[in-house]
Amino acid sequence: MPPEDDGGPLSPAVRHRQSFSEPDSDSEMDFEVGESEGGDVRLALLSKPLPSTHKRVLSNSLRREKESTASLVKGILKEAAPTLFATVIGMVVTGELLVRISTWRVMRVLDELFIMIPMLTNMKGNLEMNLSARLSTAANTGELDNALTRQSLIFGNLSLLQIQAIIMSTLAALFSFALGKILPSPEEGVVPLSANSTTIARGLAPVTFPLTWRSVTRPTKLPLQKSRSGAKEFFNVLSIAFASASASALILGSFMCTVVILCRRFDLNPDNISPPLASCLGDLITLALLGFMATVITLPAFSWLPISALIIVFVIVTLIASAYTTLRNTISRQHISQGWTPLVCAMVVSSGAGLVLDRFVTRWEGYGALAIVISGLPGSIGSIFVSRLSTDLHAGPAMIAHPSGKKYIITSMTLGFVGLPVLFSYLAFMCGAGWLDVPGVFLTVYVVVFCFSTALSLGLAYFLTQFLWARNLDPDCYCLPIHSSLIDLAGQCLLVVAYLVSSGLGADVKLKLPS
Repeated sequence: MPPEDDGGPLSPAVRHRQSFSEPDSDSEMDFEVGESEGGDVRLALLSKPLPSTHKRVLSNSLRREKESTASLVKGILKEAAPTLFATVIGMVVTGELLVRISTWRVMRVLDELFIMIPMLTNMKGNLEMNLSARLSTAANTGELDNALTRQSLIFGNLSLLQIQAIIMSTLAALFSFALGKILPSPEEGVVPLSANSTTIARGLAPVTFPLTWRSVTRPTKLPLQKSRSGAKEFFNVLSIAFASASASALILGSFMCTVVILCRRFDLNPDNISPPLASCLGDLITLALLGFMATVITLPAFSWLPISALIIVFVIVTLIASAYTTLRNTISRQHISQGWTPLVCAMVVSSGAGLVLDRFVTRWEGYGALAIVISGLPGSIGSIFVSRLSTDLHAGPAMIAHPSGKKYIITSMTLGFVGLPVLFSYLAFMCGAGWLDVPGVFLTVYVVVFCFSTALSLGLAYFLTQFLWARNLDPDCYCLPIHSSLIDLAGQCLLVVAYLVSSGLGADVKLKLPS
């Protein structure tokens, strides 16, 4: 049980736990469960009456604990498996979208946009995952059942999401523009397009994206119309970051709120559905909006600086209004100072994954297509586990004291096995369509490495959630950004290991460059 603060402001986790009476330290934390005439569950552990919401939540949680292993597994399979399939499809669509956006004129004029894309999409995905985790916890603890509380939660979290998106997009724009000024320029006149990636030799030394796995008969060269970076370019990059992040927060935030409410209404567990969807759609929608806003701002019909200035002023007004709304909301204002450090750290760690990707994406065949799955799918599986763990912890000690060990082992094993049919379906489709051609030995090694990456994701999810909770840090705000970025980096490194091991076993996994 985490220690409580001494006199200072208490964290949400501590305040939530204080709504339950603490058991005697010498007594054993067992439940004496019986049924009243109305079928309600009575808890002998609790020494004081509970609010009606907590009574209902604890009654439902004890009923779930008594369910058979088959029922628990069936629930996860029914809800998590379709979500993970949709997540992989979304990853592929995002990669294809990036293929097309990378050839647009504005991306060749503003190099800083290439540096900003991985940071901005990573940041937005993390923000939406945090939102989905908070709302899932609120749904499973009964807070969304009351209309007034539900309205306050939704509007408070949407205004908070706007603040986070605008501030983090500012940092991403500043960082990308600074790197664009400091790092050496690419070779004038060419932007190389390889068979498996598009590499822009600027940015995080440099930035590479696994864009496509379609064969290319010969290297392609595009004219690079680079503008000299100055004040006008900085305002363009800043306004594009502002507009895409703010619009994405509004669109995707509203969508995730709707998903969680519908899950609650149809008796589905949003912990199994919302985090992977938030991560996947966060990348896709932010990338689409970034490309659209960049194109609009740089249209010849408009003067760049006035359009950028109007967007910046509008977003600043939105930021002020969102801050006012959030601070007046008693539910969301407690989160306004939480979760900033893991978001920044996640951006830095994801840069490390980009460096690994850049070094190896053009060395081996199929690296770009396989990197999408070995990083994204285990991360999505782990995000489900984090969200479920956080919900249990917020529901109070009575919910998790009795059979948590068995329950979490079954949950983690089920989530791990769910990922395998998703992986096999993806590999079968890619190989059957002729978009992926690697030896059978490598595929075997790849599946083994994928299983290890999934186990690592689940283990990290469990221990990181418990570690943060023990230090009075809300996992809904702190855990998912750190977890997703670390698994992204680990997945890239494990894919390199898979290629090296396969090469050592005699498999031909070298990329045959076109002549």
